[in-house]
Amino acid sequence: GALFVVLLFIVKAGINQIGDSGVYLVSIIFGSFDVDVVTVSMSSLLKNGEVTKHAAVMAIGIAGIANTLLKIGIFYLFADRKLAKNVTLVVILVALVGFVSLFFV
Repeated sequence: GALFVVLLFIVKAGINQIGDSGVYLVSIIFGSFDVDVVTVSMSSLLKNGEVTKHAAVMAIGIAGIANTLLKIGIFYLFADRKLAKNVTLVVILVALVGFVSLFFV
C-alpha cells in the first residue's frame, strides 16, 4: 500500500518534470525490486488518463526487464559461475525479446 502511494507520487512528479522519460526512469528503479507495484500504478494512472497507453505499457515492460537483470546479478553473487553464465544467456535472450516487443505496442 505505502509503496504504491510513494510510486504514484514519484511518477506524477516525474511526468510533470520530464514527461514519459520520468515514468520510464521510475519504472527502472522501482521495477528492479517490484514489478507488481509498477503494473498496478501504471494501470491506475492509465485509467485516470494521467499517462498514455504507450507510456504505461513501456513502463511495465521496462520494469520487467529491470527486475530480470537484477535477478541475473543476484544469481551471479550466489550461484556457480558456469551455471550463472548459462542462465544469463537465456535470461538476456528473454529480456531482448521482451524489449523488442515493446516497440510493437
